[in-house]
Amino acid sequence: MQRPTSFTQMEGCASTAGVFLHQWEMLKTPDEKLRQNTYAMMKVLFKYTRSFPMGLPVAWRCQGLLDWLEDRPDRAHESWKKALQYAREMHIPYEEAETCYEIGRHLEKGNPQKIEYLTRAREIFERLNAGFELEQTNREIGL
Repeated sequence: MQRPTSFTQMEGCASTAGVFLHQWEMLKTPDEKLRQNTYAMMKVLFKYTRSFPMGLPVAWRCQGLLDWLEDRPDRAHESWKKALQYAREMHIPYEEAETCYEIGRHLEKGNPQKIEYLTRAREIFERLNAGFELEQTNREIGL
């Protein structure tokens, strides 16, 4: 692959990685083709971040979900913390909210941080008028 030249292509890679990860999550046990496609798309996504660092939050958020699906919860939380750090440093509130949502939905019910992360995601989605994401977060909170 040559050096990436278009940010919109990176967005396409991020969306494709998200679809693969969502499918994996729904299936619980992915077939080998889905696993290969997911890893290949993650590799491409991180390659794009070398040219477009503003993609780091989404890349690390997706990596966190991949880590989670591969039964590596500690690595998942490390990846999500990186995503959150990049989103905040780069002032990308949508990615901050998406990452808070992912962290929150993967914490156990009794964990007080679960509601904190989900509430933070909800506040940002509300401010951004992100209707679908707000609805999804409200469902996760139980509203």
